[in-house]
Amino acid sequence: MSTRSHPGERGTSLLEATFTITLLLMLMASVMQSYTSFAAATRRQEDAVAIRTTGRQAVVEVEALLRSVEVTHAATSSAEARQQLVVTRRRFGGTGTEVVRLRFDTGTGRLLRETLTGPTGSVTATRTLVTGVVAGTASFVRYFDVEGGELVPGVTDLSQIASCTATWRITIPISPGAGRTARELTTTVTTRNQRAEERSC
Repeated sequence: MSTRSHPGERGTSLLEATFTITLLLMLMASVMQSYTSFAAATRRQEDAVAIRTTGRQAVVEVEALLRSVEVTHAATSSAEARQQLVVTRRRFGGTGTEVVRLRFDTGTGRLLRETLTGPTGSVTATRTLVTGVVAGTASFVRYFDVEGGELVPGVTDLSQIASCTATWRITIPISPGAGRTARELTTTVTTRNQRAEERSC
């Protein structure tokens, strides 16, 4: 029994099938690209929210601490001056003073607030201000005099930095998790407790 093709009927050609498949692949690629872009944008937004949530309280506490500084103590090296800060501050309520050190613990990725027995003394109390701190490109602390000139460790004498600093710029690079994008939180703080005439510059 023979099969006859009727006039006006034909099958799908190889060229038509190839064209259809190509169109489908292009559509799938477009959809995948849109999904990838959306997922990346969502992750960046989540990272930004996580960083703001994690770092906001730390920044607020650092600002409050530095505004109450009475004495900035000289670091022992330029590298130390860039990564930690030792100050004597007036306690809230005016009940005496305390010596406080802010520093990065690079081994655990924490910003620490340590209470010391003196400028070069031992630690009596430690509190973690924020976790997820990573090695950043900027110095943790930068120093500025009353006229806004920067006092650069390694260029300016360390004792001069200690006696002339009126303003600090603190930069905290934070990552919300392993493999996530780190962002820098920066704040600039001027002390309220030390008058310009009290600085021996």
